[in-house]
Amino acid sequence: AMDKLQLTSENSSETKKEENDGNETKTTVTKETKVSSGKQEFHRVQAVYAVDTQYYAHARQALRAVRSAYIANLDFILKNCDKIEAPKGNSGVSNFSSMY
Repeated sequence: AMDKLQLTSENSSETKKEENDGNETKTTVTKETKVSSGKQEFHRVQAVYAVDTQYYAHARQALRAVRSAYIANLDFILKNCDKIEAPKGNSGVSNFSSMY
């Protein structure tokens, strides 16, 4: 998204070229720097920041929901630890009573 804002940017590149004439080896190094100054429009920058803030808020809310669900599940497991380890109880018979 930030590429579309045409912000000021600087690109540098370096090229090395070696030539061997039999007796001599010539090394040529070419350095090139390009600076582009784009026009900054305030409303575009502000729109990008608004979208970034919105998605940050969504991510934070999702993280809180996951954390809350994790804590609720952990609480449920810890409260029912005895039933999870021994589903039929300590006597070995089921606690479920039926009329028939």
